[in-house]
Amino acid sequence: MQNIDEPNEPSKVEIPSPPESYQLVACPLCKREEALRYEARYPLAVCPVCVGQITDNSGRRLVFYEDALLGFTGYYPDSQGKEYYKSRFCYVKGVRCWAEVMRFGGIVIQIYQEKT
Repeated sequence: MQNIDEPNEPSKVEIPSPPESYQLVACPLCKREEALRYEARYPLAVCPVCVGQITDNSGRRLVFYEDALLGFTGYYPDSQGKEYYKSRFCYVKGVRCWAEVMRFGGIVIQIYQEKT
């Protein structure tokens, strides 16, 4: 019989590890580590927190979404979807980035690097 005054040993909770296709990746902008599905095709992809902060070059908030006809479209959320953004370039914390459709769907925002 257990003594009532003795504290119970805390039960151990197993935290499931992410699927094998996921790994701990540091965002190239904010350096925040997150379990993400790393894609070698998109090595400069920013994390979801940074994606939530994309703007145009004047600092106005942007959102990109997939479009069956155009691939993807950007718009200004403060216009209730009525004002579209006609570029793939965007900014996160002042860093120039660009949006593109991922190979198997979805949109990725990556830091832009000019090709030399």
